[in-house]
Amino acid sequence: MKNQSGNVLFLILIAVALFAALSYAVTQSSRGGGGNANEEVFRTEIARIDSFQASMRAALTRMRVIGSVDPENIDFRAYQGTTGDVWYRNNALPMRSTNSNCGDDTCRVFHTNGGGVIPIILDEAVVGEPFTASNTARLRHGVVDASRVAGFGSDAHDIIVQFFRIQDDFCEAFNEQRGISGIPADDRGDYIGIGGSFSFVDNGAFGYGDEATELAGQDSFCVNSVDEGNTIVLVLLER
Repeated sequence: MKNQSGNVLFLILIAVALFAALSYAVTQSSRGGGGNANEEVFRTEIARIDSFQASMRAALTRMRVIGSVDPENIDFRAYQGTTGDVWYRNNALPMRSTNSNCGDDTCRVFHTNGGGVIPIILDEAVVGEPFTASNTARLRHGVVDASRVAGFGSDAHDIIVQFFRIQDDFCEAFNEQRGISGIPADDRGDYIGIGGSFSFVDNGAFGYGDEATELAGQDSFCVNSVDEGNTIVLVLLER
Protein backbone atom coordinates (compact mmCIF):
# COMPACT_ATOMS: atom_id res chain seq x y z
CA MET A 1 0.00 0.00 0.00
CA LYS A 2 2.84 2.32 0.89
CA ASN A 3 4.50 1.54 -2.45
CA GLN A 4 1.31 2.42 -4.34
CA SER A 5 1.01 5.73 -2.47
CA GLY A 6 4.63 6.52 -3.24
CA ASN A 7 4.16 5.76 -6.93
CA VAL A 8 1.08 8.00 -7.13
CA LEU A 9 2.93 10.84 -5.43
CA PHE A 10 5.87 10.39 -7.79
CA LEU A 11 3.58 10.54 -10.85
CA ILE A 12 1.92 13.67 -9.51
CA LEU A 13 5.30 15.34 -9.04
CA ILE A 14 6.30 14.42 -12.60
CA ALA A 15 3.00 15.82 -13.94
CA VAL A 16 3.52 19.10 -12.06
CA ALA A 17 7.07 19.39 -13.37
CA LEU A 18 5.95 18.74 -16.96
CA PHE A 19 3.15 21.29 -16.65
CA ALA A 20 5.57 23.90 -15.31
CA ALA A 21 8.01 23.23 -18.16
CA LEU A 22 5.23 23.43 -20.73
CA SER A 23 3.97 26.71 -19.28
CA TYR A 24 7.45 28.19 -19.40
CA ALA A 25 7.96 27.08 -22.99
CA VAL A 26 4.64 28.61 -24.08
CA THR A 27 5.46 31.89 -22.31
CA GLN A 28 8.90 32.15 -23.91
CA SER A 29 7.47 31.28 -27.31
CA SER A 30 4.86 34.01 -27.01
CA ARG A 31 7.48 36.59 -26.05
CA GLY A 32 9.85 35.56 -28.81
CA GLY A 33 7.07 35.36 -31.38
CA GLY A 34 6.17 39.02 -30.84
CA GLY A 35 9.74 40.11 -31.45
CA ASN A 36 10.11 37.91 -34.52
CA ALA A 37 6.84 39.22 -35.92
CA ASN A 38 8.04 42.80 -35.46
CA GLU A 39 11.35 42.02 -37.13
CA GLU A 40 9.50 40.42 -40.02
CA VAL A 41 7.37 43.56 -40.49
CA PHE A 42 10.55 45.65 -40.51
CA ARG A 43 12.27 43.42 -43.08
CA THR A 44 9.22 43.44 -45.31
CA GLU A 45 8.80 47.21 -45.08
CA ILE A 46 12.48 47.92 -45.76
CA ALA A 47 12.32 45.67 -48.84
CA ARG A 48 9.19 47.48 -50.01
CA ILE A 49 10.83 50.90 -49.60
CA ASP A 50 13.97 49.73 -51.42
CA SER A 51 11.85 48.37 -54.27
CA PHE A 52 9.92 51.63 -54.51
CA GLN A 53 13.14 53.64 -54.70
CA ALA A 54 14.56 51.36 -57.40
CA SER A 55 11.34 51.68 -59.43
CA MET A 56 11.42 55.46 -59.11
CA ARG A 57 15.06 55.74 -60.15
CA ALA A 58 14.53 53.45 -63.14
CA ALA A 59 11.41 55.33 -64.25
CA LEU A 60 13.08 58.74 -63.98
CA THR A 61 16.09 57.53 -65.97
CA ARG A 62 13.80 56.10 -68.64
CA MET A 63 11.73 59.29 -68.82
CA ARG A 64 14.84 61.44 -69.19
CA VAL A 65 16.77 59.25 -71.64
CA ILE A 66 13.98 57.86 -73.80
CA GLY A 67 11.27 60.48 -73.28
CA SER A 68 13.66 63.47 -73.17
CA VAL A 69 11.83 64.87 -70.13
CA ASP A 70 13.85 67.50 -68.28
CA PRO A 71 13.94 67.12 -64.46
CA GLU A 72 12.17 70.44 -63.86
CA ASN A 73 9.26 69.26 -66.02
CA ILE A 74 8.62 66.00 -64.16
CA ASP A 75 5.32 65.82 -62.30
CA PHE A 76 5.35 63.96 -58.95
CA ARG A 77 1.66 64.06 -58.11
CA ALA A 78 1.01 60.60 -56.69
CA TYR A 79 -1.57 59.15 -59.05
CA GLN A 80 -3.10 55.74 -58.66
CA GLY A 81 -2.96 54.43 -62.22
CA THR A 82 -4.42 57.24 -64.35
CA THR A 83 -6.63 59.16 -61.91
CA GLY A 84 -6.93 59.91 -58.23
CA ASP A 85 -4.31 60.65 -55.63
CA VAL A 86 -2.50 58.52 -53.07
CA TRP A 87 -0.39 60.95 -51.03
CA TYR A 88 -2.32 63.62 -49.13
CA ARG A 89 -1.92 66.46 -46.66
CA ASN A 90 -3.79 66.51 -43.37
CA ASN A 91 -6.27 68.94 -44.94
CA ALA A 92 -7.29 66.29 -47.53
CA LEU A 93 -5.56 68.10 -50.40
CA PRO A 94 -3.09 66.18 -52.58
CA MET A 95 0.51 66.33 -51.41
CA ARG A 96 2.26 68.72 -53.83
CA SER A 97 0.08 70.13 -56.59
CA THR A 98 0.64 69.22 -60.22
CA ASN A 99 3.82 70.57 -61.78
CA SER A 100 2.52 73.06 -64.35
CA ASN A 101 5.68 72.56 -66.45
CA CYS A 102 4.38 69.10 -67.34
CA GLY A 103 2.08 69.28 -70.35
CA ASP A 104 0.87 65.69 -70.71
CA ASP A 105 0.84 62.30 -68.99
CA THR A 106 4.22 61.21 -70.34
CA CYS A 107 6.03 63.46 -67.83
CA ARG A 108 4.04 62.19 -64.81
CA VAL A 109 6.17 59.66 -62.95
CA PHE A 110 3.23 58.01 -61.14
CA HIS A 111 0.88 57.98 -64.13
CA THR A 112 0.35 54.77 -66.08
CA ASN A 113 1.18 56.59 -69.32
CA GLY A 114 4.29 58.17 -67.78
CA GLY A 115 6.71 56.50 -65.40
CA GLY A 116 4.12 53.96 -64.27
CA VAL A 117 5.45 53.83 -60.70
CA ILE A 118 3.00 52.81 -57.97
CA PRO A 119 3.31 55.08 -54.89
CA ILE A 120 3.53 53.41 -51.49
CA ILE A 121 2.05 54.22 -48.10
CA LEU A 122 4.16 53.02 -45.18
CA ASP A 123 2.97 50.36 -42.78
CA GLU A 124 1.46 51.89 -39.62
CA ALA A 125 3.80 49.73 -37.53
CA VAL A 126 6.85 51.81 -38.53
CA VAL A 127 5.56 55.35 -37.88
CA GLY A 128 4.88 57.39 -34.76
CA GLU A 129 2.68 60.38 -33.96
CA PRO A 130 1.33 62.41 -36.92
CA PHE A 131 1.77 66.09 -37.64
CA THR A 132 -1.04 68.32 -36.40
CA ALA A 133 -0.72 71.15 -38.94
CA SER A 134 -3.30 70.90 -41.72
CA ASN A 135 -0.94 71.58 -44.62
CA THR A 136 1.67 68.96 -43.71
CA ALA A 137 1.91 65.42 -45.02
CA ARG A 138 -0.36 62.74 -43.64
CA LEU A 139 1.31 60.09 -41.58
CA ARG A 140 2.79 57.32 -43.78
CA HIS A 141 2.52 59.44 -46.98
CA GLY A 142 5.48 60.58 -49.07
CA VAL A 143 6.69 64.08 -49.96
CA VAL A 144 8.85 64.83 -53.01
CA ASP A 145 11.25 67.79 -52.73
CA ALA A 146 14.34 69.18 -54.39
CA SER A 147 17.21 69.30 -51.91
CA ARG A 148 20.96 68.89 -52.06
CA VAL A 149 22.33 65.70 -50.51
CA ALA A 150 26.09 65.74 -49.91
CA GLY A 151 28.22 63.40 -51.97
CA PHE A 152 26.08 63.33 -55.12
CA GLY A 153 26.71 65.04 -58.44
CA SER A 154 27.28 68.79 -58.42
CA ASP A 155 26.15 71.57 -56.10
CA ALA A 156 22.71 71.40 -57.75
CA HIS A 157 19.63 70.21 -55.87
CA ASP A 158 18.80 66.51 -56.11
CA ILE A 159 15.27 65.11 -56.21
CA ILE A 160 14.33 63.22 -53.05
CA VAL A 161 11.26 61.68 -51.44
CA GLN A 162 10.77 61.79 -47.68
CA PHE A 163 8.62 59.92 -45.19
CA PHE A 164 8.28 61.67 -41.83
CA ARG A 165 7.64 60.62 -38.21
CA ILE A 166 9.43 57.25 -38.35
CA GLN A 167 9.71 55.18 -35.15
CA ASP A 168 13.17 54.96 -33.58
CA ASP A 169 13.50 51.18 -33.81
CA PHE A 170 12.55 51.08 -37.49
CA CYS A 171 14.78 54.05 -38.26
CA GLU A 172 17.72 52.24 -36.67
CA ALA A 173 16.91 48.99 -38.51
CA PHE A 174 16.69 50.87 -41.81
CA ASN A 175 20.09 52.46 -41.23
CA GLU A 176 21.69 49.24 -40.01
CA GLN A 177 21.13 47.64 -43.42
CA ARG A 178 23.04 50.57 -44.93
CA GLY A 179 25.96 50.45 -42.55
CA ILE A 180 24.86 53.61 -40.73
CA SER A 181 25.06 53.55 -36.95
CA GLY A 182 22.09 54.74 -34.91
CA ILE A 183 20.05 57.76 -36.04
CA PRO A 184 22.20 60.67 -37.23
CA ALA A 185 20.91 64.18 -36.58
CA ASP A 186 20.94 66.60 -39.52
CA ASP A 187 18.78 69.65 -40.11
CA ARG A 188 16.64 69.35 -43.23
CA GLY A 189 18.14 72.65 -44.36
CA ASP A 190 17.50 74.06 -47.83
CA TYR A 191 14.75 72.50 -49.96
CA ILE A 192 11.94 73.40 -52.34
CA GLY A 193 8.70 71.56 -53.01
CA ILE A 194 8.18 70.33 -56.55
CA GLY A 195 4.84 71.71 -57.69
CA GLY A 196 3.22 74.67 -59.37
CA SER A 197 5.50 76.46 -61.85
CA PHE A 198 8.60 74.66 -60.64
CA SER A 199 12.23 75.60 -61.13
CA PHE A 200 15.36 74.43 -59.30
CA VAL A 201 17.11 76.87 -57.00
CA ASP A 202 20.67 75.60 -57.29
CA ASN A 203 22.29 77.80 -54.68
CA GLY A 204 24.69 75.17 -53.33
CA ALA A 205 23.00 75.09 -49.91
CA PHE A 206 22.82 71.65 -48.30
CA GLY A 207 19.72 69.77 -47.31
CA TYR A 208 21.29 66.62 -45.82
CA GLY A 209 24.78 65.32 -45.20
CA ASP A 210 26.64 68.47 -44.26
CA GLU A 211 26.10 68.09 -40.50
CA ALA A 212 25.88 64.30 -40.30
CA THR A 213 28.81 63.61 -42.62
CA GLU A 214 28.23 59.85 -42.49
CA LEU A 215 25.20 60.44 -44.73
CA ALA A 216 27.31 61.89 -47.56
CA GLY A 217 27.06 59.66 -50.63
CA GLN A 218 24.20 57.60 -49.16
CA ASP A 219 21.20 57.41 -51.50
CA SER A 220 18.86 56.27 -48.72
CA PHE A 221 18.92 56.77 -44.95
CA CYS A 222 16.86 57.62 -41.88
CA VAL A 223 17.81 60.87 -40.17
CA ASN A 224 16.57 62.86 -37.21
CA SER A 225 15.57 66.23 -38.61
CA VAL A 226 14.87 69.26 -36.44
CA ASP A 227 11.28 69.88 -37.55
CA GLU A 228 10.12 66.54 -38.92
CA GLY A 229 11.63 64.09 -36.41
CA ASN A 230 12.90 60.79 -37.80
CA THR A 231 12.72 60.97 -41.59
CA ILE A 232 13.41 58.38 -44.28
CA VAL A 233 15.12 60.06 -47.23
CA LEU A 234 15.40 58.41 -50.65
CA VAL A 235 17.47 60.03 -53.38
CA LEU A 236 15.59 59.61 -56.65
CA LEU A 237 17.65 61.67 -59.08
CA GLU A 238 21.13 63.12 -58.63
CA ARG A 239 21.94 66.40 -60.35
